[in-house]
Amino acid sequence: MDPEAAVARALAEAQVPSRVWIIAFGKAARGMARGALETLAGAGQAASGGILIGPHEPDGAELPLPYFPGNHPLPDADSVMAADALGEVVSRVHPGDTVWILLSGGTSSLAGAPVGGISLPALRELFRAISRAGLNIVDANAVRRRFLRWGGGRLGSALAHAEIQVLAISDVPGDDPAAIGSGPCMPDPLTAAHIM
Repeated sequence: MDPEAAVARALAEAQVPSRVWIIAFGKAARGMARGALETLAGAGQAASGGILIGPHEPDGAELPLPYFPGNHPLPDADSVMAADALGEVVSRVHPGDTVWILLSGGTSSLAGAPVGGISLPALRELFRAISRAGLNIVDANAVRRRFLRWGGGRLGSALAHAEIQVLAISDVPGDDPAAIGSGPCMPDPLTAAHIM
């Protein structure tokens, strides 16, 4: 799949508001962002701001949004820095602004900062344990999202004052939005009892 073309097609019929932010994270962040920027350019607009979070070696030419590399498959200090930068972007979004959130595979680790009270080494060990246990991606992300700063709907909550549109390239069987990228804009549908 061509991420740029997929996003451009998905947004082809969209009404483009006056203030649009782009938050793209995952392995296809740059391609997806190019599709969104192309849509804005077609409407005679530029992004009001945003951020791209992807692998250490981004593909292609520079884009007019800051790029923060994270680590995959285990989050590291760069992943935390990227997650912190995302928080700064979120803090600048005005009430009523529109945010296009573009998700693809690898998001959980690339923007993988832990929730308060959990250390980065503990989060890394959790990711390792999940990998050793051989969990499928749905079950793995059901656990991960509980410990990720932006997982389990926390990004959506932080942007509750804005209009959010999420576009995802799914690496999850069944395409459950709560599982894709650990569900940054979807409340966790499970209780602790479900994953014990």
